[in-house]
Amino acid sequence: MAPNGRNGVTLKPCAKCKVTDYCGRACQTAHWKAGHKQFCVAPEERVPQGPPAMQAAKPTSKDSRSSFALNECPVCLDPLASGALCTLPCAHSFHVACVEKLRKFGTKQVCPMCRVELPPAPKKMLDDAWRRYEKVARLVHIDKASWGSLTKAQKREMDEVVRIKRGAAEQGYDRAQFNLGLMHERGQGVKQDDVQATRWYQKAADQGCEEAQFNLGNNYANGRGVKQDYAEATRWFRKAAEQGVADAQFNLGLMYVNGRGVKRDDAEATRWYHKAAEQGFDKAQFNLGLAFENGQGVKKDYVEAARLHRKVPSKYMSKLSSTSVSRNAVAPASPSDPSIVRCFFTLFL
Repeated sequence: MAPNGRNGVTLKPCAKCKVTDYCGRACQTAHWKAGHKQFCVAPEERVPQGPPAMQAAKPTSKDSRSSFALNECPVCLDPLASGALCTLPCAHSFHVACVEKLRKFGTKQVCPMCRVELPPAPKKMLDDAWRRYEKVARLVHIDKASWGSLTKAQKREMDEVVRIKRGAAEQGYDRAQFNLGLMHERGQGVKQDDVQATRWYQKAADQGCEEAQFNLGNNYANGRGVKQDYAEATRWFRKAAEQGVADAQFNLGLMYVNGRGVKRDDAEATRWYHKAAEQGFDKAQFNLGLAFENGQGVKKDYVEAARLHRKVPSKYMSKLSSTSVSRNAVAPASPSDPSIVRCFFTLFL
């Protein structure tokens, strides 16, 4: 049954979006010219493009319409769980893709639900936070001080850095989520907290951020901020490795050679060592050289072993020999040993 407007007028839905109702053609034409044309999207075109979100947001509006009660994005009306989430300062949640499209329109930049002005774009916010962070970090480095001994002025500045980054992260920006995880893991501007670090890494990793995937894999491998889980660590190392992260490729090789989270497979371990070695990763070059020397996963080849070991800087040779491998087997160390690379990516853009 068609909905009724005032004075008993029968309303008809927009033929395209099926969302807005009109009392007649003149009403629809006026609304179309007033701006509805920019937002009118057919139901089949309303699925936002992007990786699946880690979780669906809870309803933030008391609107009685069924679309909001079912955790649907108020813009595209699709389930919030079907895309990465953006939570605005007003607490309303939308798909990241939908908010990005709203920003591109020439209309006033406001929340579609409550009309509160939208915050700056998350990338702009992260750039601002980075400039502020860099000033404090430079002073800490020059004074050779620790992050725990900041002055009151520096603490206030870092509080602002964290506030801005969190605002960008809550808008669903994966780089901001990753960087917020780094700050929690390092204790820079916030109390050191592996649980919070892992939480933000997870959000960024779910959106395909390779640096977050690598650090999340490390946390699972070492039980930092989360219960130790070699299978989960291997899964995230693989995701980062497939995106070309040399550190993750090396760690994935270690997981295969030790049978941690996967069935032991020397050939597969050597394959991942080779990928990392091709990028100049010294530990991978060293382990791959030992694989050729001992014939583990590859045909024994002393010439190739010597070639690979010559690539490793001499100042690293003794350290690698004692922490990454033994002379009898490739990388016998467990993921909690120093051989599991714990690099922190510092990319902010």
